[in-house]
Amino acid sequence: MFKNCQEWRRTVEGVGMDELYKSIDPFDYPEREAVFDCWPMWFHKTDKRGRPINVHVFGGMDLNKLYKTCTPERHWQTVLVNAESLVREVLPASTRAARKPVGTTLVIADLKGFG
Repeated sequence: MFKNCQEWRRTVEGVGMDELYKSIDPFDYPEREAVFDCWPMWFHKTDKRGRPINVHVFGGMDLNKLYKTCTPERHWQTVLVNAESLVREVLPASTRAARKPVGTTLVIADLKGFG
């Protein structure tokens, strides 16, 4: 499984995760506002253990609206770099803030209205 994961990271989207992350800034890319408008999700502070709190409002997801602005392929790339930002930036920042190792998040999935 580890070997498969490493191969996927090396080849994902035909360029690999490192190159994809260099080409799309997860905090500033042209479609970012549309992506978060059509799929409400965000990090909000930390819990008592110092873990970043990640909120997803799945009932507010409107992919049809999003795909008028952003292709499904580009959206997938933004999902990948946003997930990668967790281990590259969010967890290290949480570790510094908590002054102890933080390696997980608390995820809140709001399913109200999700079908």
